[in-house]
Amino acid sequence: MLNHANKPQVSWHYDDKSSCFVMTAETQVSALSQLFDSYGRKSQSRFFVNYGFTVDRNHRDNEACIRVELQDSDPDSRAKIPLLGRGGGSKDKVKKFIISCSFSDKGFQRLIS
Repeated sequence: MLNHANKPQVSWHYDDKSSCFVMTAETQVSALSQLFDSYGRKSQSRFFVNYGFTVDRNHRDNEACIRVELQDSDPDSRAKIPLLGRGGGSKDKVKKFIISCSFSDKGFQRLIS
């Protein structure tokens, strides 16, 4: 069985000739020791649902990008552009906010302010 680590100890590939997956240790491994592969970057909820565990200090993968776009049909769009922290041109009507799952996150605070 392989356990998860952000820096895996193994590499793997599918071998057509033998019709199986081949795993190769990338470091010296002692007998009866654990092997670690990366399950990939996932949010805490995805780790829990798929594998039954969560990862310590996994904050980066619990972020979301929220895109706010002011519509030309909005009669107040020009007045709202400065609220997005933009200059005023047409390209300034779109802003992306990167927020985490924490209310204390600065990105989240900028989005709701």
